Amino acid sequence: MPIRKKLKPKITDKNNNHNKSKEFKGLIAGVKKSKAGNYLKSTEANETVDQREESKEKVQIKETGKKTLSEGDSSQSENNPRKKEKTKNTKRGKKRIKRPKKPRFPQIQLRGNYVVEIDLDKNKIERKVSTRMQISEIQMNIDTQEIKMILDYDYRGQNCHIEIDRSYFTKRKILELQRYGVDVYEFNADNVIKHLVNQEIIADQIYTHSQVGMFKDEEGNYTFRHYKAKGEITSSYAGQLKLKPKGTKEEKLRMIKENVLGRPPLELIMAVAFSSALVGFISEDTEIDNPIIHLSGDSTTGKSTALMLAASLYGSPNPREKGIFSTWNSTKNALIAKLRDNRGILAVFDEASMSKIKDFTDVIYMLAAGSDKERLNKNAEMKDKKEWSTTILSNGEHSLTSKSNQNTGTRMRKLEFSNIEWTESAEHSDTIKQKVLKNYGYLGVEFGNALISMGKDQVVTLFRKWIDACHDKLDKDDIFSKRLSKPMALIMTSAEIARDKLNIMLNIENILEFLINTQNNNRTSNNIDMRAYEYFLDIYTRYSEKFVKEGRLNNDEYMPKEIWGKYVSKTNGTEQIVISIDVFKDTMSEGGFEDIDVILSKWRDKGLLDCDKNRYTRKRSVGGIKKRMYVVKVVDDFFTEEENKEANKVKKHKIKNRTRKKTNTQSKMNKLFSK
Repeated sequence: MPIRKKLKPKITDKNNNHNKSKEFKGLIAGVKKSKAGNYLKSTEANETVDQREESKEKVQIKETGKKTLSEGDSSQSENNPRKKEKTKNTKRGKKRIKRPKKPRFPQIQLRGNYVVEIDLDKNKIERKVSTRMQISEIQMNIDTQEIKMILDYDYRGQNCHIEIDRSYFTKRKILELQRYGVDVYEFNADNVIKHLVNQEIIADQIYTHSQVGMFKDEEGNYTFRHYKAKGEITSSYAGQLKLKPKGTKEEKLRMIKENVLGRPPLELIMAVAFSSALVGFISEDTEIDNPIIHLSGDSTTGKSTALMLAASLYGSPNPREKGIFSTWNSTKNALIAKLRDNRGILAVFDEASMSKIKDFTDVIYMLAAGSDKERLNKNAEMKDKKEWSTTILSNGEHSLTSKSNQNTGTRMRKLEFSNIEWTESAEHSDTIKQKVLKNYGYLGVEFGNALISMGKDQVVTLFRKWIDACHDKLDKDDIFSKRLSKPMALIMTSAEIARDKLNIMLNIENILEFLINTQNNNRTSNNIDMRAYEYFLDIYTRYSEKFVKEGRLNNDEYMPKEIWGKYVSKTNGTEQIVISIDVFKDTMSEGGFEDIDVILSKWRDKGLLDCDKNRYTRKRSVGGIKKRMYVVKVVDDFFTEEENKEANKVKKHKIKNRTRKKTNTQSKMNKLFSK
């Protein structure tokens, strides 16, 4: 297990070593002067209360012949002092009654700045074992049941501490602590281990958790785990996310009122951030995917500022701290590690353009599904899957769609907002950044607790109401509108709850209007058949020299080195692009269009293919060889008259090297593909 070391300078006397020597001699003299029968009584400042109480207890037993029960042992029978310790009920659950903590190896004790070994029979210090070391705290993780200990020790006048576990209580492992300056060697390793065993018995224990967000206990009660988790056991977060609140809630609300409210894009981002807790709360009951919200556009539109605002609701929005605000510049496994055991804390990934991932297709499916692939360990046993349930917010100069295949499935798993001015100016952006870096980590917790107080049934009912409301606003002819309405409903449900329960006066109507308008604008790009058709025509434009004009193949002057197909102009005015089957599949696949049969089927239904019945192809002759090829029709007036004239000026091939028409062509395309 990795060891964490944090050195903290400690102010010491110049004659520190001389003083320690005097101190050790004083310890020996003090033991010689101790009264007979007194159990190693010492006046050292750092002797524990439990050790002093134990010494008194031994004197009482020796004088009276029986043990006098202390206040903490009042629940035990006088005739049965070894009776098992009992528990008593409190408001927070069961609290263990404390009993005196007895060291397993009483001859090894901490005295001042030294660990010493004592001859119990002669009440004499035999030797100094090492310089001071003690376990200041034991941490028990309630999720993993792992035990970690904080070891404090002295090294050259400095107070240092490292994190260890019980595996270091062996002679082989204990010597590894030498590299950190711990005073342990072959000759004293056994006694150091005994001392640490004693320290483990008397050290204070706290509880930690590594899983964050919404969690349900055995009785069905929910707790929102953040930096602190309060339930039957109070615990603190021990993980990579920077969740500890900073600043004040009041200052945070003032910033929102002055810089966010009244601006629909930023109000939307706040609702997106709140939705992560909602996803963690209702995902098991509604079978929703983890929503992926991606902001794309130029670097001056305030995308990163919007992400920082969202992250600040739950924790530190500082990109340098690598906490909630992370980057795409990671491997897939690293992304999974950042999301694992997250059930409601917003996950933020900045700058998708910096990612080493070339194809985001698998990543999109994985993030939305909320689990990693199933794997076997070295013993051929199934590993525990890494799971999460939250909202993923990201940004980049390019959309995630451009870096993934064009299948509809990837488009339905994310909402994209392109070229939105998120902040009003550079000054506005800087103000938000400065405020959120000083005040964060409060509102997300309050929102999570508000969900719990409302109850699962009421929240789910509100969510389903918003699904219907969003669906009514979307185009009913779009077969994916029902699917898209779910992530939109998560955002709107969160906005309404934040307004009603947290008194953050988000404008619900403006947020909904902004959300619907942006998604309706993206609707056209959600049609895979239209996007594939546009891409195919772009391919023809880019590689037009590889397509010959019909009737030119017999003239060597116009023979290209590599022929992909031909361009045909018929007497009735229609135009067609004939292309080889293999070339078509390869080029479309490079563009991310994997479902070729689905695309061809849609094209055939819309009359874009000249093909035989029950086929997608027709026999055509290219270069004197007749074979089956795809024959794709060109939309009327897709090439302007000016483009045709320009193409006719080209001496070689006389192929229409055109650019896309930007006016009525797009309206014709929309009309065609909306059928």
